[in-house]
Amino acid sequence: ADGRRVVALACGPDVLLTSAMVPTQSKQRLARAVPYALEDQLAEDVEDLHFATGQMGEEGRLAVAVVDRALMDGWVEALAEAGLDADQVYPEQLAVPLETDSWAVVVDGERFLLRYGAQGGLAGDAANLADMLEACLLEAEDAQPAKIVVHDYSGHATLPNVEPAVEHRAVDSEDATALLATSLDERRAIPMLVGEYAKSSGWRAHWQRWRAVAVLAALWVVLSTGQAYIEQWQLREEAAQLEQQIIATYRQAFPDADRVIDPRGQMESRLAAMRNQGQGGGQGVLPLLAKVGPVLRGESGLQLTALSYRGGDLDLELYAESLQSIDQLKQRLGRLEGVSVEVRSAKAEGERVQGRLRIQETT
Repeated sequence: ADGRRVVALACGPDVLLTSAMVPTQSKQRLARAVPYALEDQLAEDVEDLHFATGQMGEEGRLAVAVVDRALMDGWVEALAEAGLDADQVYPEQLAVPLETDSWAVVVDGERFLLRYGAQGGLAGDAANLADMLEACLLEAEDAQPAKIVVHDYSGHATLPNVEPAVEHRAVDSEDATALLATSLDERRAIPMLVGEYAKSSGWRAHWQRWRAVAVLAALWVVLSTGQAYIEQWQLREEAAQLEQQIIATYRQAFPDADRVIDPRGQMESRLAAMRNQGQGGGQGVLPLLAKVGPVLRGESGLQLTALSYRGGDLDLELYAESLQSIDQLKQRLGRLEGVSVEVRSAKAEGERVQGRLRIQETT
C-alpha cells in the first residue's frame, strides 16, 4: 500500500452490532466482562467469538461488535495473502453515511446495510429489508428518525409504508463501494483489530540497535533483584490461593453457575443484573442486605458460610453456637420492617448448629 493507511470493511451480515450493560469502566475488565454480559443473547459459545467495544451510549450501554473468530481469522489471513497490512477493520454498516436525525439504508445487489445510530446498525438479505426496518422502527418507539435516506444500487428496493419520510438519493455507480469508502468516519466506527488481533507497534525495527544495552540492563536487573523475584513468586502463590477462594465464594453465592472463568467480572455482572431486577419490583438484594447486615454483624458466635438471592428471597447458610441463638436471630430479623424470616433447617454439627434461614421481602 506504499506506506499509506490501509482500512478494510468487514462483511456486514457477518458482524452483529449490539450493546451491553457492563458494571465497569476499566478497559482491561471491559474485555473480560462484555462476553459474559452478552452470553445469554448469543447462540454461539462466547469463546468462539471475537468482541470489539465501541463508545458508551447516553443510557450507559456500551456499543459492541461481535464476529465469529474463524471468520475474523480468515479475513486477517486473506489480507495478508493479498499483501495488505491492514491498519484497522470496521463493520461496513458503520461506513454508511449518516445525517442528523436520520437513518440510512444502502441496498447493494441482494443485500442491505442499515445504520440507525453512530455505532448501531444491521445488515442482511435485501428481501428482508422491509420486515427488518419495520421491526427497528417499532423498537425505536419515540426515538424514530425524522427521515430515512435510501441509497438504492439495485434499482428495486422494497420499503415498507412507514411514518418517517423516505428520501431516495441518486447513485452514480454500479455498487456501493465508493460510497462506503468515502463516507467512513473512523472516529465514529468500532475498530475490530483489537485484543489478540491488534496490530503490533513495530518495536522490532529498533531491537538490533539496542539489543546489547538491553541484555546488560537485563543482567543487572536479575542480579540486583533476586530477592525481589523470590518475594514476587511467593505473592503469586498467595494470589493463586486467593483466586481459588474467590471462585469457591462465587460458587457458594451462585450455585447455578456453570463456568467460572473470571469470577470478579462475572460477580459484577450478576450484581448488576440483581440491581436491575430490584428496580423492576421489590427492594432488590442490596437494599435487603443493608437491612439485615447490621443484625448479622451484631450476633456473636455467628459464622455466615453462604448466601443466595432469587426472586426476592435471600437464603442464608450459617453456623451458630446453639438452636437458641438461631431462634434469637430469627426474632431480631423479624423485627425489621418489610421482611419476614423463616428457619428452613437447623441441625447440630459437633459443638455448633448449622442453620438455613430464608428472608423474604414483604409489602
